[in-house]
Amino acid sequence: MKRLPTKIMSALAVVLLFAYIGYNLYLNSVNNIYTQYAVMITENTTADADCIVIRDEVRGSNSDNKALIRNNKEGVYIPYVKDGSRVAAGDTIALFFKSANDAKIYMQKQELEKELEYYEQLQNQALLSYLDIDRLDATINNELDELIFKIESNDFTEISENFETLKYNISSRQIATGEKLDFSKQIKQLKKEIKNLSGSGINFSKITADFPGCFISSIDGYEGVTDYGKLDGISVAEAEKLVNSEPKKVGSSVIGKIVGEYNWYAVCSIPSTSIENLYVGKTVKASFENTDVSDIPMKVKSISEVSDSKVSVILQSNLMNEDIAALRKEKISIVLDSFEGLKVPNEALVETEKEEDGKTVKKIGVYVLNGQLVKFREVDALLYEDEYVVARNGSSASGEITLNDMIITKGRDLYDGKIIT
Repeated sequence: MKRLPTKIMSALAVVLLFAYIGYNLYLNSVNNIYTQYAVMITENTTADADCIVIRDEVRGSNSDNKALIRNNKEGVYIPYVKDGSRVAAGDTIALFFKSANDAKIYMQKQELEKELEYYEQLQNQALLSYLDIDRLDATINNELDELIFKIESNDFTEISENFETLKYNISSRQIATGEKLDFSKQIKQLKKEIKNLSGSGINFSKITADFPGCFISSIDGYEGVTDYGKLDGISVAEAEKLVNSEPKKVGSSVIGKIVGEYNWYAVCSIPSTSIENLYVGKTVKASFENTDVSDIPMKVKSISEVSDSKVSVILQSNLMNEDIAALRKEKISIVLDSFEGLKVPNEALVETEKEEDGKTVKKIGVYVLNGQLVKFREVDALLYEDEYVVARNGSSASGEITLNDMIITKGRDLYDGKIIT
């Protein structure tokens, strides 16, 4: 028997699918039946609270904290590394300029040198005889997708760097397809501008780290608010006192700090009813409201005794970046449990009776439309929400609801086995 070509078979499958959907929609309209497909969703149960972030920000005594970076000279200070960067003893962490004009000239020169490097790399590519176009196409598509996702998510961190990388790869593709691009004029002009700025006599000195750790340029007055090494098992009252504490005044000479240990902690108190599935050593996901720090893994360091129907919880992490370095007093959301299953609207749930082993038992489920036939499907609810339940994706052979079942949300005189005509 001669097989139909694959394209024709695919087209027929699409036609049959649309015909099936259209027929079911017709049945719904003439029988006042409303349906929706059972789709997979993931729902989390969370504990939300005010928290304070504690880091190792004291070296020596609070009165003479050597972790704080001080500079008593008059001038302009510019961080040399990003907040949250790990540094070794002796590494440059900041530059100090005697005047704002010197700082401005230095920053202009840095931007020009970065632009010069960009054009020199493209010029070198223009001299190559071969570039992988397929790889460039894949890279450009990925970068476009990332840009669109960031824009739609209102995430504009490093957006300019993303645009520059995209522009570079598009130019590379133009070169790869034979387009003649000459950047010699841009390179010559940039070198001239850099040379002019180099002759301006920029005066600056380097500020270096006295010991290894993470550099953070911001000071908020909460450094040393509690003993970093004695957080385990603090009471609810102590946790809430920390969360509600006021910052200390910081001198104008302090321009940053070196955080010693890489582990940092989030301290909060939550209702004791939230800790049923929470235990010391468990890794949970945490998000900090109104920040770009979300869904980061944190380990439960300690849980206190219950007091006034609350417990204090300390979460630990060693992740660090610019956004995490800025955390201090935040709203935290801790994911306690995650449920993946089928979304079933509450309005579709029905209770019916079935005979099992000679006994009448009550079953919770929904009616689904299978062609013209109404079938009852049992629902095993994993999580109850206000408007729907998250149900286990079961087996149709066992009479359970499954993915893509057409759930009847509204209909009259429904029963298992009814034929819709």
